[in-house]
Amino acid sequence: IYNLHSTQKNYFSQYKSILKTIDSQEKFLNPKNIDKFFKKNYLEQSYSLLTLDDGFYNNLEFAEKVLKPLNIKGIFFIIPSLLKDKKNKNQEFFRILYPNYDERLIYNFKNQFTPLSKENIVKVQKLGHTIGMHGFNHENFSELNEKEIKIIIKEGLDIFKKLNIPINHFAYPF
Repeated sequence: IYNLHSTQKNYFSQYKSILKTIDSQEKFLNPKNIDKFFKKNYLEQSYSLLTLDDGFYNNLEFAEKVLKPLNIKGIFFIIPSLLKDKKNKNQEFFRILYPNYDERLIYNFKNQFTPLSKENIVKVQKLGHTIGMHGFNHENFSELNEKEIKIIIKEGLDIFKKLNIPINHFAYPF
C-alpha cells in the first residue's frame, strides 16, 4: 500500500515517474476490485494499492494530471467533518491535521490546506476513484473507547450518505 497526503503540483513529474515504476513491477489494483483480491482471485502476482489521506484539494489535480494518464485508481480517504458548511475551512483543516502546532502557521501555507469540497469529491469519483472515510474529525482512534468510535463512525457515514457518496473503506487517522 502506497499512501500519499498533500500532492503538490511542483512534484507531479516525480510522482508520475515513481508511480509508473511501481506499476510496471507490481500493478496497481483498482480499489473497485479489492473484494476480489481478498477472495484470492488475484493469486498470480502481488499488487500495489494507492491511497490518499485527508482529502487535500490538490489531490483532485493530482488525479487528473498524474493518475489519469497512468490509468491508476486509488482510494481517497476524506475527513467527513470538513464536508459540513463552515467558515475558515483552511484553518479548520490545518487545526484538525496539526492540533499541536501554532495556528498562525496556516498563513504561510494557506493554499496547501484547502480540503476537497463535495463537488470536488464527485469529480474524483467520475475519474474512477473510490472514496473512503478517514475518521470523522481526524481523531486518534487509539485514544478513544469503543462507544466513542461507533458514534464517530456513524456521524461520518451519515454525512456521506446525505451527500450520496457510498463508503466501503475506512482508514483510521494516525
